[in-house]
Amino acid sequence: MAFHEIAVPHRDILSQNFSSEVYAAKLWDVYNKRGSDEYKDSKIFFEKTYLTDNLKKILDSIKDRLDGKSGGHFRSISTPFGGGKTHTLIALYHKCIEWDVKPVVLVGNEIDPTTHTLWGMIEEQLTGKIEKLTGNVSHGGEALRKVLETQNKPILILIDELLQYVSKADGVKVEQSTLAKQTIGFVQELSEAVSSFSNVCVVVTLPSSANEQLDDERHTELYEQLQKFAGRTKDTITPVADNDIPKIIRHRLFSSTDAEIRDRSEGIIKDFVDYCDDEGLIPEGMQVSQYREEFARSYPFLPQVIDVLYQRWGTITRFQRTRGVLRLLSLVINSLATSEKQFISLGDFDLKNNEIKQELVDYLDPQFYSVLSKDIVDIDSGASKVNQKVPEMYRGRQLGIRAATAIFMYSHSGTTGIDGATEADIKRATCSRGIPSAQISEVLNLFRNQLFYLNVTNEKYLFTKEANILKIKVDTMENIKQRDIDDAEKTLIKNNIGKTSNFPVILWPSSPKEVENSHSLKLIIMKENDIKLIQSIYENIGESPRVYRNNILFLTPSDGEKGKFLHSLKSKIAWEKIKKDPLIPLKEEQLAALNSELKNETTRLNDLIKDYYSTLYLPEKEGPIKHHFNIPLNANRGIDEIIYEHLVEEDQIHPKLGPSFLKNHYLKDQKYIETSNLYESMLRTPGERRPIHKSVIEQAIMDGVLNGEFGIGELENNIPKSRLFKKSTQVSFESGEIILQASLCEEESEYFCDKCGHKASSKEELETHYESHIKSAGSEGEEPPDDSIKKLDFGFTVPEGQINNISQMLLKIASHYKDLKLKVEADDGKMTKHDLDLIKETLRQIGSYSDLL
Repeated sequence: MAFHEIAVPHRDILSQNFSSEVYAAKLWDVYNKRGSDEYKDSKIFFEKTYLTDNLKKILDSIKDRLDGKSGGHFRSISTPFGGGKTHTLIALYHKCIEWDVKPVVLVGNEIDPTTHTLWGMIEEQLTGKIEKLTGNVSHGGEALRKVLETQNKPILILIDELLQYVSKADGVKVEQSTLAKQTIGFVQELSEAVSSFSNVCVVVTLPSSANEQLDDERHTELYEQLQKFAGRTKDTITPVADNDIPKIIRHRLFSSTDAEIRDRSEGIIKDFVDYCDDEGLIPEGMQVSQYREEFARSYPFLPQVIDVLYQRWGTITRFQRTRGVLRLLSLVINSLATSEKQFISLGDFDLKNNEIKQELVDYLDPQFYSVLSKDIVDIDSGASKVNQKVPEMYRGRQLGIRAATAIFMYSHSGTTGIDGATEADIKRATCSRGIPSAQISEVLNLFRNQLFYLNVTNEKYLFTKEANILKIKVDTMENIKQRDIDDAEKTLIKNNIGKTSNFPVILWPSSPKEVENSHSLKLIIMKENDIKLIQSIYENIGESPRVYRNNILFLTPSDGEKGKFLHSLKSKIAWEKIKKDPLIPLKEEQLAALNSELKNETTRLNDLIKDYYSTLYLPEKEGPIKHHFNIPLNANRGIDEIIYEHLVEEDQIHPKLGPSFLKNHYLKDQKYIETSNLYESMLRTPGERRPIHKSVIEQAIMDGVLNGEFGIGELENNIPKSRLFKKSTQVSFESGEIILQASLCEEESEYFCDKCGHKASSKEELETHYESHIKSAGSEGEEPPDDSIKKLDFGFTVPEGQINNISQMLLKIASHYKDLKLKVEADDGKMTKHDLDLIKETLRQIGSYSDLL
């Protein structure tokens, strides 16, 4: 059953001519026999009024006073705006006829203080004329008593909106005083005068705070003076308690009795509460039975409908708690009169309905009309777009608009700190049997990027006049130019390249000529996974074929990671643009949130860039071959450093080569190979070993010669000649320099006389040479002189191109001395730190001591 079949609304609410003004209770209209029958007709008034326990007590107590039995002579009704003050006075006015009491009615906002005084109007209503209480100066208690004595029956003086009259009277000068001061004095005199009579009573209404009606310093002063006097009477009454509100609403809006409603709604209430229990949506701190009972009291409204309107909207200035709630709910019921809804939740408030929208926004800033249009009610609003993003089976449920409407209703309060809705609040206001509450979680996730004015603070959702920075970000992302994306991506890559690069990095070449044809091993980072461009760079340099193909490594983006990476990159760009934009004013908490998001996005990108650029193309015989690898996430290491370590581990590049490799690979089927051809072959032949530097081959040759794996020598007339074998050597890579099979080498290929430096080709020849020295000394009859040099200490420069000859000289010196120290001073040139690191590594490997280490 639909709610309107269970709790049948009054005819006036369902009427096409329904007007919410019917709830504007006006005592002055009732006194003057005008306005709605709802108020001026005593019978209809009491039929539609729910007599709360407090209101009954007020009526009984005042009747006792008028009957001369007991009770206070001066009563003050002080409640929040719309708390039932005027309604209570109207009830008392109608009771005057039943009780045979003379009523006096004064309504402050209807009286002109420039022409009427309260004392004058009291006399006029009691006697029909003003004779004793004339003028703008209060006449004192005795004059009042004489006027009250003119009546031979009880008198009930009803003063509504007293503060408004006093505020207006403050502008009327009375000699050295004001009419406001005279009026405040008169109220005190009236209280004293009435106390002399056992059957006269005064009932005055005051707001619960000064700023409910006017908000200025003078108004507050006047309010405090009146409140001070009212407080002294110690007879302040409150006609409506919080737990009366559901009963008042039901009695005023629906013709069905409580018993009828409870009987018809029991199954619906049980089903919804059970659903909430299953989904974990029972309000925190409340038992299932308690929530069921609350729903039964508030039906056809969910309990939070009444709570939000009364406890939140009811604290907003000018929103009348009881009257405002009744008026708004009447509009809501009228808008749902033909629906099949079993109950009414906050998500059912039709904010597209102009009357409902105006009723709400009139209490707020007019800017909220724009908020509602952009985010909720327009056909292209954010909430409407979210409606279409949910799974197809739920699209007819209007989950986006319902959830956004509930959030809007939770977003407003006159009390700081209680606005906003939790996720559970929104789910209760949006869901029902057949809709998993988890679906609302997805709706809320979509809201973050679709609703412009929705803000999330401390896990509470609320609409504000300030734009949601997440939505600003989304809009900014949609307008980012490709140039900005490219610049940001390039900067990100550069920031993620190691400071001590193991090989040169060439970023985003667009043509083959941008990649030099050189000996160095190089990493080419491509903008796209463009195999045609990769193949072109691999094969050519400009118009010429590329010679060195085995030393170019290509790193490209992985298509599967592109969407995630670009979204994060655009997000970072958007945050930076928003932060710099002077036209986007941000609150302190918004700026803090922005900085946090920007920091998180920057950290995320430093990981994502490594996931994104994770496809390698390596030179093989068939051409560049694709290799995908998983890069470990470590923001402290550059992309090139991670790739370098990966390729070393996979034996794709080599910081070191063993001499056995050279021997087995190049000297197995040939007797010798030129050192220059050896290096060139590795650089030119795709799929060959890739030394990271020329020095890797140099060290392998030096180790191989020293260990006897092969020898080093020269080609003389195309005949290989061994120069050194099993001895330390240097490698020049000059034309004619060769390494040759060990079988072609003698263990000692050169012998020198330590007396004269004579070079011998064998030990025997050297021994014969030594004997000549002995014979020469003996023929002269004396020991041969010792002309050996025990220590060398000299310096020299190395002419350009003569390093090979110098190396031969150093070998000569090393053959005569065990302790050899060299000092290097080099300038007029440069080398990379990587090259220097290789030199250090060589010194470590040979066990040399150096101040470089």
